[in-house]
Amino acid sequence: RVDGDLISFLAKEETNMQLKSHVYSLLVNIANATHPCFTKASENARYVLRYISPVHSYAFRHSKSKIFSMFNEKYNFGRTSVLSWIGNDNSIVPRELYTSH
Repeated sequence: RVDGDLISFLAKEETNMQLKSHVYSLLVNIANATHPCFTKASENARYVLRYISPVHSYAFRHSKSKIFSMFNEKYNFGRTSVLSWIGNDNSIVPRELYTSH
């Protein structure tokens, strides 16, 4: 089970836009993941998203996580890739970049 109180606090009461943007984008991407391995996590993320305010940050300099997942039932094959970056308030160049595939 997701600790809804912690995530809700981070998304609603946290003042650091880098952290808010990162947490919200991660929750949205997990909620929309289609790979079967994400089934329970997707349900939990959708549950938490019902209770938190959206964070609309379109600036590239704000931290984000993107999850790209797919699953083909016919071939019983799936793939997930993650791209995350830690933004920089002073530049559009991220402070850190993480990728996994």
